[in-house]
Amino acid sequence: MVGSEDYDIRVFREDQLIAEMQETETIISICPLIGARFGYALANGTVGIYERTNRNWRIKSRNIAVVLQAFDVDGDGVDELVTGWSSGKVSLAFCFFVVAFSSQHEMI
Repeated sequence: MVGSEDYDIRVFREDQLIAEMQETETIISICPLIGARFGYALANGTVGIYERTNRNWRIKSRNIAVVLQAFDVDGDGVDELVTGWSSGKVSLAFCFFVVAFSSQHEMI
């Protein structure tokens, strides 16, 4: 799976293109989640989650996502999508697409 500067997320099996999703801005990060889900971040501040080729959730921010990480925050065996923002804010989205926690800390 790769993100391109021409706003596409492309999925390859070996060297064959098997799926392509069009986005609205340059893809800056992709993060695998459980099953066929993955999180993504765009250069315009959008963060979202796809399941296969279907976009299930997205949110737009005035800030830019600087890190996406899958982590089981609540210990239920399912990774949540943790996003670190350019503002210092950290947000958490469960795989059923609810932003459950948001916190802002000063950058040191």
